[in-house]
Amino acid sequence: MKYDKPFLTYDQQIQHLKTQYKLNILNNKFALEALSSVSYYDLINGYKECMMDNGVFKHFVSIEYLYLFYLFDKNFQNVIFKHSLFVENFFKTKLAYVLAEDFGVDMKDYLANKNLNYSYHNKIFLHKVKEEIKNGYTKFDKYGNKFYTQQPIKHYILNHNHIPPWILLKNISFSNAISLYKLLKPIQKQKVTENILQTTNIDVNEKIQFLTAALDFIRNYRNQIAHNLKFVTYKNERCKLPYHITNKIINDKNLSKNNEKYNDIYSCILATFILLNNSLLQSKYVYEIFSVINTPPLDTPQFKQIQLLISSDYLNITGLTANFPLKLKAFSEYLQRHNDLK
Repeated sequence: MKYDKPFLTYDQQIQHLKTQYKLNILNNKFALEALSSVSYYDLINGYKECMMDNGVFKHFVSIEYLYLFYLFDKNFQNVIFKHSLFVENFFKTKLAYVLAEDFGVDMKDYLANKNLNYSYHNKIFLHKVKEEIKNGYTKFDKYGNKFYTQQPIKHYILNHNHIPPWILLKNISFSNAISLYKLLKPIQKQKVTENILQTTNIDVNEKIQFLTAALDFIRNYRNQIAHNLKFVTYKNERCKLPYHITNKIINDKNLSKNNEKYNDIYSCILATFILLNNSLLQSKYVYEIFSVINTPPLDTPQFKQIQLLISSDYLNITGLTANFPLKLKAFSEYLQRHNDLK
């Protein structure tokens, strides 16, 4: 069989990029280093749809530009990914607190069928979530002997007489933690939600609707990053923030959107900012995004100029647009106002 995607040496890849895609490559040594440190697919296919016209790269795109754009993209993603971990930990902490407070510290109690709903919208089922949770830390060897794989659950199983919710939630996936939240009875769901979204200008049911959507939305974008999937042009039509409730929660016209869907990268940034719910973490989040946009890879006039070009292109391609730095300033002003009120 003649394969349509045959193996190509690095030199053949470089020649293919020059002739087939008209990529500007003047320094073959740099091109080889770039292609051998970042996969061809990530560097070329990952940005084709925003860097090409009619099947060839735009005239200004060089291998150096692509590589630096890739590094910029990864740095930007890393900030979002890192702070999504803070959101996950913050959410799990609040969820564990309510489970322990209302149902106790033994898993047979806080995960008892009577304390949770059987299903959520007929899509998430309690027995399946509980099975996934158990399978996450319990394994069997080839002889059928059970053993435990994850700490700190393993330590608690072997050394204590129960697994409290704050230990269990450390070892379960973000997805399963969100599922547990969705399966909570109304009283517990309201408690968790009010502990996370303490704003007083909207009804608790609207808060629940926002928190449910925001958690799914952040997890979805984080999966794109974690699995090295396309990010700069990614939008999720099925998972988005509720438009009017989001605007009510943020309550700032400089940060809200006008007649647009909340299903893009900015929406992920906004949802993460809201759910961090801690002025220190929020300030750090905004500062790190600002630093990625404005800090060149090397402190030289040449790289400063490249940084300006890449930053501008990145904001346009992602839909953040050229006014995104003003949005970051608005985030800082939002924090300043709210801290002044405390």
